[in-house]
Amino acid sequence: MRGYRHKVNEDTLCIEANVVDGAQEAGQESWGFAAVFDGHAGSGCSTYLQTALLQEVKRKLGEEVALIGLGSLEGEEWKRLVRNVLIDSFVRTDEEFLRLAGMSRDPSGACAVACLVKGGSVVVSHVGDCAVILIVREPAPHAVRLTRDHNFRNSGEVIRVTSLGGSIINDRLGGKLQPFRAFGDYEFKTNTGGLTVRPDTIEQNVSSSNCLLLCSDGVTAYMSDQEIAEFVCFSLAEEGDDPARAASALVTHVSKIKHGLDDASAVLLVFDEVR
Repeated sequence: MRGYRHKVNEDTLCIEANVVDGAQEAGQESWGFAAVFDGHAGSGCSTYLQTALLQEVKRKLGEEVALIGLGSLEGEEWKRLVRNVLIDSFVRTDEEFLRLAGMSRDPSGACAVACLVKGGSVVVSHVGDCAVILIVREPAPHAVRLTRDHNFRNSGEVIRVTSLGGSIINDRLGGKLQPFRAFGDYEFKTNTGGLTVRPDTIEQNVSSSNCLLLCSDGVTAYMSDQEIAEFVCFSLAEEGDDPARAASALVTHVSKIKHGLDDASAVLLVFDEVR
């Protein structure tokens, strides 16, 4: 949902049900992909990422699967492969965007969270202040934040930035940029130490009593994680377990709370024991 302070929505989403050809034919669960991109200083970077990151992930996965074979990719081996693919895809996609941004003088950047899912296994990579919240639905709604924002509140990030020669002024990188990790931001990648696109990566096993929310800070800045969990569980019950309707209800609710100021985006994943 677009915030009124922006002419266009600087958030974008990407959802792909199956990113590896032949997985289901080989008797395996599909490999699903989902991502949220929270743009800043324009929509150029987030719009680029909406298609480019998925393309790079699919390209890299295709190469690895062709080399190793689908049959050997289970459990910890699957997680290891996916973790490396996501990290490499973040770096390579950012390199290409920066090349284009340098030619077009596009100053935009984007925080991001992306995940790959197979059955009950999830691997998440993120930069900036987009969040992933594990929502435990039973016996009562409960929220577990899986990500930690890359900003001045993260002591590890402060140490990393300053050790690389970056300056933090008024809680911002170089006195200007709030996230300490992000795609794009050509000026900061070339002139200011500390900004990186290399993501943190988290592994999580889920069950049918869980759901997973990927969202921009346009959601988490206005509701606590527990409030989000309770709202999502109520919405799922009201909407017949339809994650798209529940996610839409969430961003609509947030927009009313914040009077439509900021962009808000959410992708909700639900799990069952069959699919």
